[in-house]
Amino acid sequence: MRRCAGVPITTTITTITTTTTILQLPPPPLHPLLPSQQQHQYNSNTHLHQHLPGTYYGGEEDGMGTVPEAIMKRLEEGYRELQATPSKSLLKKYLTPMVFNQLKRRVTAAGATLLDVIQSGLANPDSGVGVYAPDAESYIMFRDLFDPVIDDYHGGFGSRDLHPGIT
Repeated sequence: MRRCAGVPITTTITTITTTTTILQLPPPPLHPLLPSQQQHQYNSNTHLHQHLPGTYYGGEEDGMGTVPEAIMKRLEEGYRELQATPSKSLLKKYLTPMVFNQLKRRVTAAGATLLDVIQSGLANPDSGVGVYAPDAESYIMFRDLFDPVIDDYHGGFGSRDLHPGIT
């Protein structure tokens, strides 16, 4: 028995044993392609979407779609506001007037627009980056903005670079 300041201290140690059972579940079922995935295919040689017969993609083959007037108005206003701020974000650095005009009418198969890509940067001009991809196709559709932003953020890791292998 141990003592502290003349008072006996009793220590009780309890051992707890647990048993864990790990269940091995079957893999989830494969899901069929969504209609938007069935409607078009990506041609990596031209970076354009090719329509499959009898389908509608929502715009011209290069992704130019019908951007609703309210979204276009907010996009134009947001761009003007961004240019007027002292923001040092990568969004402001790389969304030049030329790039803005090239991308502002593009729409992905899922319906994502340039406003979806830059909305966070417009709302938070103090952000360091300011762009997000709302869907995977956005990286391709809005590559004129994403490629230089990613390259700058990762310090020279360009769109044609590959991740190094494990050594």
